[in-house]
Amino acid sequence: MKRVIIIALVIISGVSSCRSDYPGFNKILLSVAPHINQGNKDFNLLIDKIPTTESSPYTLEIAIYKFSSGKETLSIDEADTVTSYSDKMKISLLLKITKNDKLIDSKFIELSGDSIENMSIEITRRIKNLQWNF
Repeated sequence: MKRVIIIALVIISGVSSCRSDYPGFNKILLSVAPHINQGNKDFNLLIDKIPTTESSPYTLEIAIYKFSSGKETLSIDEADTVTSYSDKMKISLLLKITKNDKLIDSKFIELSGDSIENMSIEITRRIKNLQWNF
């Protein structure tokens, strides 16, 4: 009798936690905070590589709340040699999973890279590797 109760409790607790590595999303929405100067950046390129699944009940909402296009630092030493150093572009994101307009889970992530196109590969990898709770 004790074995049956323990097995039932394990099954119930496993079903109720429902942790998933990658649920798939039927829709991906992207928004950019109004204080961010986009310049000639096409942030839609960030989400181009994230696959969608029509049968999924989940929507992924991505909000860009911080952006740095990087900076270039030039220095001149005593021998008049110019040295250039460039920082990578950085983006801070809020990821939200919703189902029927109800928040299911959210995560904050930061990306850095040489271009938006390169960061699109990284965001796809990171989203797939996150532990989502629902």
